Amino acid sequence: MLPLLLLAPGLLPSEPTTDLSDLFAPPTTAELLAVEADWASRNPVADGWQVEDSALIAGFRVDVVSHLVDGHRHYGAVRYPAQFQPGGSHPVLVVCHGGNNGVGLGSLLGLDSLTPGTCLEDQAFVLLPSFRGESLFAGPMGTFLSEGPTSVIDRDVDDTMAMLSCVLEEIPEADAGRVFAHGGSRGGAVTLVLSVRDERIQAAVEFFAASDHTLPSIQANCEALAAAGGGSGSNAVSNHAWIYAAEPYLAGTLSLAEARQVLHACSMAFFAHRLPPLQAHHGTADPAVLYEQSERLVEVMTDLGVAPPCFEFFSYPGGGHSAGSMPGCGQRLEDLLCDAMSGQLDLDACDCRFWPYCETSPNTVGSGASMTHSGSASVTADDLVLGCSGLPPGRPGLFFHGPLANSAPLAAGTLCVGGSITRLPVVITTASGAASWDLDVAAAGFEAGETVYFQFWYRDPAGSGATSNLSNGLGVQFCP
Repeated sequence: MLPLLLLAPGLLPSEPTTDLSDLFAPPTTAELLAVEADWASRNPVADGWQVEDSALIAGFRVDVVSHLVDGHRHYGAVRYPAQFQPGGSHPVLVVCHGGNNGVGLGSLLGLDSLTPGTCLEDQAFVLLPSFRGESLFAGPMGTFLSEGPTSVIDRDVDDTMAMLSCVLEEIPEADAGRVFAHGGSRGGAVTLVLSVRDERIQAAVEFFAASDHTLPSIQANCEALAAAGGGSGSNAVSNHAWIYAAEPYLAGTLSLAEARQVLHACSMAFFAHRLPPLQAHHGTADPAVLYEQSERLVEVMTDLGVAPPCFEFFSYPGGGHSAGSMPGCGQRLEDLLCDAMSGQLDLDACDCRFWPYCETSPNTVGSGASMTHSGSASVTADDLVLGCSGLPPGRPGLFFHGPLANSAPLAAGTLCVGGSITRLPVVITTASGAASWDLDVAAAGFEAGETVYFQFWYRDPAGSGATSNLSNGLGVQFCP
């Protein structure tokens, strides 16, 4: 018989955890800033460019090209426009492929059959990157294996950005001012991340892309896999979250912070304010990337106030995980991209953006102060009014701004603004606990395309000993 000491409940082996609430909890501002800092630390530059081979495929010149990224040789295909003019200027379309088994030149031809017109094939360079650890199947030119370990979505974007840089540097006819992106499934998610990270992307079209890897259904699926000791997720997004975040976290090969960063870095719902004009498509019966992913994206874009043509969503009742199940999607894709490439779509108007960010803190009158705004972000209109609500009445405070987002403790709240901070004049909060300031955009020197972060500081003696507090933050991207 075992000694009673060994049977004591506190000494029994603990059961493996299946509760992943900590992993899937909403991200903090500091965590999202860490993702952006990681992106900024990478250097997917143009290096080691080579043209490996060239052939005439279906009437088009197609080059297999390679370059170095993170020390690995990466391969892709470049299709020249049918109406290519040496010394001319042609737009660039980056096509991000789906699936996990490499990519063939059929992805280029498939785009032509999807779109009823010829504007893309006539006018645009089409770039088709393979992704690291996967092959480019280039028909008569052979098969080319990109080096490096696979890194679905995350480093796929690095490979794509580096290839784009090479093309723009090495092919003078490729117009750096007219770059667009498209992809579906995995390629749709890559398109979203690419469009957030790379300011050269002027507009994008995604088919059935994942926008948020932290949704409750994904957590539940990963917890079920943990309880079962592993296996495959019930859909592609849950499977990705399990393989790249939940499973290594439970195994101890990733810390909680590292695993959470993996999820956040491929969840563009948290970075939607940085998206260029976007067109999204999804079938309601998609079994691989559930329709809830697009519902989440629509929710976020609606909250941001982004409307057509800056954001358009097309839903296809009964549609599945294929372009063929979404009738009319090719025409809509072509309409947006061709209008954008020809200058018929006013992309500058889409630069006007407002978004709340960062955490507010409880104050003596409630749950905290929140930034508001009225007017527009147009530097020409110059009619922006900053506001703040949820404040203690009759107290002094001031709006301030800076060029960077931040998340650092200050007084009883969080400092959400970084960089060189500019303070606006002191105001007294109203009897209803509000404050406002008519911002002189011209005097402040703000320019179209510039992003500025605003916050409100106010006096509020609290029991904790702090004598002041802060609101949340408000990001503003100015437009002409």
